[in-house]
Amino acid sequence: MNKKIILALLIALLGCTGLYFFFDKPAHTVTDNFAMDTFVRIEAFGKNSSPEIVDEAWAEFNNVAKVCNRFQDGGDGSVFRYNNSKDSTTFKFNSYIEELQTFYSKQPKNHLDLQLAAVSDLWNKHKEDKTVPTQAEIDLALKEYKYDFGAIAKGFAIDKAMAVLEKNKVQAALINAGGNIKCFRTKLDGTPWKIAIQKPTDENTFLGTVTLHSGEAIATSGNYQRFYVANDGKSYHHILDPLTGYPVNYYQSVTVIATSAVEADFYSTDLFLTEPSLLAARISSSPVIAVIVLDMGNNLTVYGEKERFSETK
Repeated sequence: MNKKIILALLIALLGCTGLYFFFDKPAHTVTDNFAMDTFVRIEAFGKNSSPEIVDEAWAEFNNVAKVCNRFQDGGDGSVFRYNNSKDSTTFKFNSYIEELQTFYSKQPKNHLDLQLAAVSDLWNKHKEDKTVPTQAEIDLALKEYKYDFGAIAKGFAIDKAMAVLEKNKVQAALINAGGNIKCFRTKLDGTPWKIAIQKPTDENTFLGTVTLHSGEAIATSGNYQRFYVANDGKSYHHILDPLTGYPVNYYQSVTVIATSAVEADFYSTDLFLTEPSLLAARISSSPVIAVIVLDMGNNLTVYGEKERFSETK
């Protein structure tokens, strides 16, 4: 009889302990993959954050990545098929690409050109030999109209993947694609997400942190990630002026907080391409929440909701 009582007490105790750990450590699924030429992490927290739901979000992310990949065949309606088609006038784009084109067409007059694939390829070819393209080569490449959605595709993929997590009613989520980040709701303790911005000249140091609220996103464009030093001793990065075909050298980095990842992605690049004298007006006419700019002289300026940014001292 005593043994039965002890056994019952042990079962009750284990049951209580199990409940304690369930509430103390809510479900958390995190997966990492390499996609869109960067490391991507999808995290879901709390109720409904099962591996199956995160896998569903990954599937959506990869669907966008596939059709936007200009280096591999992504099937009917993909960027690769368009760029390699003999008759582009009758080409029918995938619905994801059509959605991206619609988004792009609705933005105010911008500096970002999505048809600079030939110019980017030219620079990448010269990167291998650490040389600089001739003006004749650049002029010829500027006449080719091949799509490159690299400036906005990651943000778009993040939005699509996050929509899957929201649809499945996870309690909170965070997606990070190489520094393009979007959050859903607050952290489980009720505090907002804090995101650090890297200092361009030191990957181990931060310019500061920004605060993100539910549904918001952040993206940074800079001259310090994808670049090479040519045999002329100068540094050349990957963000190209659509008028000249050359990298612009107005800023070291431009960080944007926006209400969607595709907006943050788009405007971080677009503003990076904007001349300093036109920058403030361009920001005021855009739907962004805040912009953090570090110019070539290491001057840091915050536009919009300045309280979102806390500078590292």
